[in-house]
Amino acid sequence: MKQQRVLIVDNDRFVVEAVGDLLAEAGYVVRKAYDGLEGLRALRREPPDVLILDLVMPKVDGGRLCRYLRQDSRLKHIPVVIFSGLAARDLGEVGDLEAQAYVAKGPLPVVGENLVKALKALTSPRQEGEQADVVYGYEGFRPRQVVTELLAVKRHHEHLLRHLEEGVVEVDAGGAATFLNPAAEDLLGVMEAGAVGKALLDLVPGADRQAMRHALEALGKDDETAPRHLALQGTSRPVTVVLHRLPPEGTHPGAFVLILRES
Repeated sequence: MKQQRVLIVDNDRFVVEAVGDLLAEAGYVVRKAYDGLEGLRALRREPPDVLILDLVMPKVDGGRLCRYLRQDSRLKHIPVVIFSGLAARDLGEVGDLEAQAYVAKGPLPVVGENLVKALKALTSPRQEGEQADVVYGYEGFRPRQVVTELLAVKRHHEHLLRHLEEGVVEVDAGGAATFLNPAAEDLLGVMEAGAVGKALLDLVPGADRQAMRHALEALGKDDETAPRHLALQGTSRPVTVVLHRLPPEGTHPGAFVLILRES
C-alpha cells in the first residue's frame, strides 16, 4: 500500500518536529513548512495527499492559504486538516475554510492520536455520499486566548487593507509577495492567489524591474528608513508606488509594503 504524503504547516517548530515524528512513526511520509508562505510553495512544488494546517501564522495565515488552495485547479482536491489552538466558535470567523477535519491542539500524545485518526478517516475509502468531516480533541478543550486575540487583530487588519482605494502589496524580506489587496490586483493586472509567493519583480512590467530592484536594495540597507517613490511606466495606466520598509519583528528581518496609486 502506498504511503500517504502529509504536509504540516505551522510556525511553531517544536510542534512541527514533534508531530512530524509521531506521524512518521505511524507510517506517513512527512514534509514540513514553518510559515504560510513556505507552506504555499511546498504545496505548489509537490502536492501532498493531505495538508495539516495551523491558522495563525506569519506572512500567509492559514485561512488565506486555504483559500488559495481552493482556487488552484491542481491543488483544490487536497483534503485539509485544520490543526489549531482556536475554539470551535472562532473557527467560523476565519472564513470559508472548506476543511475536511479539525483537530484541537493539546497534549502531544493526545494530539498525535487525534491526527492519526483524522488522517485515517480522510484517506480511507468511503461510500458514495458518505461525509468525511471529522472533529477531534474539542471535548473539554480550553482555547488559547492569545491565539483568539491574534486572529481578531489579523482579521481586522486584513479587512481594512482590502477596502482601501490604494493598492497595497506586502513583501517579505526575501522579496516575495505575501499579500495583495483588490486595488493592487487591479493596478498590476494580477490575481492575489497566483501572485502570492512570487518575486515582486515578477509582478511588475519588465521595463520597471530594474528601477524596482534598485529601490528595494536601497530600502534594504540598515541606514535607509525613508520611503522610496517610483513611477511604473509599463502598466496599463501610470502607477505611482511608495515603498516603505517595516521594522524587524523578533527574529524576522524587516519586510516591505508598497502603496500603489493611479497617477
